[in-house]
Amino acid sequence: IDRDSLNSDLSEMTKLMKNLLSENNQHISLLYQEINSIKKTVIDVACKPFIHPNSKEEVQIFYGQLAILGKFIESPNILKFYGLSKIDGKDVMVFDWAEMGNLREVYLKSAISWETKIKIAHGICR
Repeated sequence: IDRDSLNSDLSEMTKLMKNLLSENNQHISLLYQEINSIKKTVIDVACKPFIHPNSKEEVQIFYGQLAILGKFIESPNILKFYGLSKIDGKDVMVFDWAEMGNLREVYLKSAISWETKIKIAHGICR
């Protein structure tokens, strides 16, 4: 999700809601409170496109991968998989946002000691 666009949309929504509140305060105040509570719970996610499997074998592999991703939700050491969605008509998989990229990118960009790499691998296996 584009953070700047999201903030711009939320800012516009806030301005609109403030104008509506002045016109009809009793009915709109509850809606305004709900929007503010939603605004506070917005999280950054990564949306990775995927192609639907074609063959029966590919479908089985895909569902197996989804099952594994679903089990990872129990681990605090692995990015959470939230599910499947559509953005602009394209199918995407929705994950927690990783500020520094995926583990492979971090390994390539950073000088990480073997001790730390072992701790990371051990944490993932838990």
